[in-house]
Amino acid sequence: MKKYLCLRARNSRDAKLAINIHQGKVIRSNPDADPAFRNMLEALTNKGLKPEIDDCRLFCFLVEDPKNTDFYQFNEVELEISDDWFEAEKSKVRHLVGAAYCEATAKLADEIPMKDQKRKIKYQVPKEMI
Repeated sequence: MKKYLCLRARNSRDAKLAINIHQGKVIRSNPDADPAFRNMLEALTNKGLKPEIDDCRLFCFLVEDPKNTDFYQFNEVELEISDDWFEAEKSKVRHLVGAAYCEATAKLADEIPMKDQKRKIKYQVPKEMI
């Protein structure tokens, strides 16, 4: 299953290792290169998504793994978005251009629940690195 994961970590190497530990494979390490994803992430930021919590930055990836979305309830996982859902939503607004497209893709943020941005991450270095 493909999904977008946005994780809290001290660096991207730790974030990628955490994905690998759980049998995930990073397909794309810069999903914000996709204008729709970037617009949605910016809208989430405008709604209160913090770029950093508890000294842990936000790293987003397109990941493929056998796990369903319920698996990703870890404190470090900020967002988990099904690639199927995201692609279906993008296809509904693909015909739009300019500001209308930006607005429509930003509205996708309304469908994504956000975790408490005041929580402590209680960061632990992934075990493979110790």
